[in-house]
Amino acid sequence: MGRPPDSSFCCPVGWCGEFSCFPPGNDRHPMGGEQALYAMIVVGLGWQKAALLSHAREAVSRSLHSIGIKVPDYIAVPAFKRGDALPQEVACMWGVGVLWVEEVDLQQMQPFCQTFSATVGSHVGVASVAEACALAGAGDGAHLRLPRQVFCGVTCAVAEGEKK
Repeated sequence: MGRPPDSSFCCPVGWCGEFSCFPPGNDRHPMGGEQALYAMIVVGLGWQKAALLSHAREAVSRSLHSIGIKVPDYIAVPAFKRGDALPQEVACMWGVGVLWVEEVDLQQMQPFCQTFSATVGSHVGVASVAEACALAGAGDGAHLRLPRQVFCGVTCAVAEGEKK
């Protein structure tokens, strides 16, 4: 299997290997019913260089399950990780797009984040990556449904915003 093309969303048919890009029964609504028309669910993701794809998938799956969501609308990740295929591969599992969040947007979201890491801040310039990505991706008026969760070198947070 080759690497995906560098785009905001890529999940060509067959690229996902054992995972189907659009699982059977996936109606693409994270909450189902009428609520899905008004809420957008965005998973923010951060990861260490050595993080495994299986751990990233597990972190997202656990996070979504803990708040009763089956499918997010997007996976939001920091633009400074643009060369890494991990976000597209994670997004592919749920058949959703990847939002690349620029550093200026990460900075603007810091006051709204609930958890912070001085170590991460000294390495990448922002102390909360996953939460800031989720909030920025979910748009104006977004709030955290789930603050940062950590699993084997992967951080994950979930935000909810208004569907546009």
